[in-house]
Amino acid sequence: GRPSMADRLEIHQTRERVPPMRRVFADWRAEELQQLAEDGLVFTRLATSLTHVAPFAGAEASGRRVVLDGVSLDRVEQGRVVAHNS
Repeated sequence: GRPSMADRLEIHQTRERVPPMRRVFADWRAEELQQLAEDGLVFTRLATSLTHVAPFAGAEASGRRVVLDGVSLDRVEQGRVVAHNS
């Protein structure tokens, strides 16, 4: 089936948020550490590294490299991601 309105809104919001974040955090890189798939669900564990180069949330640019661990869970139907959570 088609993504729900909520899923489409989330995709749109992500597209709106990511470009400004890339201006604040340069050299954005994500490394996939682990991925498991079963019954149409795909779990991904990743490490994201970036450099803080512009003001963010009241903090001036630090120039520091930041590494974040994260996970995402995608629902796949007929070879297409129809829902994404991270």
